[in-house]
Amino acid sequence: QTKLLPRDPLATVKFVAFNPIPRSLWRDKPEGLGKILPVAMGENVVNWGPSITGHAFYDGGWPVVVLYGLGLGWIARRLDLSMLNDPDNPWKIALFASIIGHVLGFSRGDCGVFGINIVGTLAVLCLFLIPFRIASGRRPDPRYGAREPV
Repeated sequence: QTKLLPRDPLATVKFVAFNPIPRSLWRDKPEGLGKILPVAMGENVVNWGPSITGHAFYDGGWPVVVLYGLGLGWIARRLDLSMLNDPDNPWKIALFASIIGHVLGFSRGDCGVFGINIVGTLAVLCLFLIPFRIASGRRPDPRYGAREPV
C-alpha cells in the first residue's frame, strides 16, 4: 500500500528561498523533496528526482501546476526578451550559458536543487557581471531596439 506524503504548499519555493540561511541558525529550515521522499519511502539512497510533476503534486496539486507553469513561462519570456533585445551582449550570453545545464535538468531532477543552482548562479554572476558591464561602457545595441517577440 502506498503512503502519500501530506502536501506542503509551495514547499519548493520556500526551500529555494530559504536555502542560503545556514542550518546552524535555523535547525527546522525546510527540506527539499529529494531528501524527504526517500526517507518517506523507507529507502536510504535513491538516484532519481521527483521532477516537476512530483514537486507540483507535493506543493499543492493542480493550482500549483498552473501557478508554476505561468511563473516559469513568464520568467522564460523575460529571459528570451532580454536576449532578443541585445543578442550580441557577451555578459548576457555568459550569464545564460552558465545556467543552461541546470535549466535543462530542471524538469528531470529535483526542482529545488536545480532551482537553487539557477537562482544562486544568476545572483552571483549578476553581482560580478553588472560591474563589468558598467566598467566596459557596454550598452544595448540600438539597431535591435526594445521589442516584443514575433
